[in-house]
Amino acid sequence: MFPKRYYDSPGYRREAAARYDRKLLKCVTERRESGEAVLTRDAYICVDAGYVFVNAETESIFKCRDEDVRSGELMSHDGVIFTGFDEISGRERSIVCYFKYYR
Repeated sequence: MFPKRYYDSPGYRREAAARYDRKLLKCVTERRESGEAVLTRDAYICVDAGYVFVNAETESIFKCRDEDVRSGELMSHDGVIFTGFDEISGRERSIVCYFKYYR
């Protein structure tokens, strides 16, 4: 339906990341070759000043420019995967953020 270049555009990536602003998270994991490792619990997503942040109570876990981050919602609609160059660790990372669920 949409050409591939649409999904690779900085404008689309910025819009996609902005959808998850101020979401509360119950768990954040990182995808590695050996499996998934839990980074923290009780965090939140902040999209501000051209960056996507995933912050815990005491520290920032993930920081990537919003035009460079690739985001995709899980099929269960229970979370989101952010992939991009993390400025905190200085390498390409893929993290999975699971949303808090309230009844």
